[in-house]
Amino acid sequence: MHFILTGEIDSGKSSFVEELLKRLVRDGCAVSGWTTPAHMERGLKVGHDFVAISGSKSNPPMIFTRPDPFEQSFPWRRFHFNKLAFSQSQEITPCSDLFVMDEIGPLELEDEMGFAPAAERALKTAPHTLTVVRMGLVEQFVENACLEDISVFSLSSKDELERSLRKALR
Repeated sequence: MHFILTGEIDSGKSSFVEELLKRLVRDGCAVSGWTTPAHMERGLKVGHDFVAISGSKSNPPMIFTRPDPFEQSFPWRRFHFNKLAFSQSQEITPCSDLFVMDEIGPLELEDEMGFAPAAERALKTAPHTLTVVRMGLVEQFVENACLEDISVFSLSSKDELERSLRKALR
């Protein structure tokens, strides 16, 4: 089963997913994948970090996006992206329960770059996936992924998403 969480940019999707994963892991769910939480400095969002999850354990965050160039980054639109995060995403093995991908966006869907290879593999091999896709890109994501067994949830229906996920993971 493939679950999609959608919402506007900066609406709290990543924060919700991080908290949900903590609860699922606490309750015995095997989780792998990645999250891209906001990176804050002095109370302001200045980009995103990348957190790889393997064997239900989160690795330390690494720089993922920033407005200015940094080592191992490449520019795309208004951000610089960390090449190492994309490489690392391809090394994460889908586990027996849930593979999470936070997030799949224009870089993947329009240019087939970034997390696209890792997402394609996970969607084919993981028994259950949870993918964060910003509003306006869900239809394109579903079409590109050729998924059949899909449930789409907005952030306003996050409790229903959690119930549905738990039911599928039993």
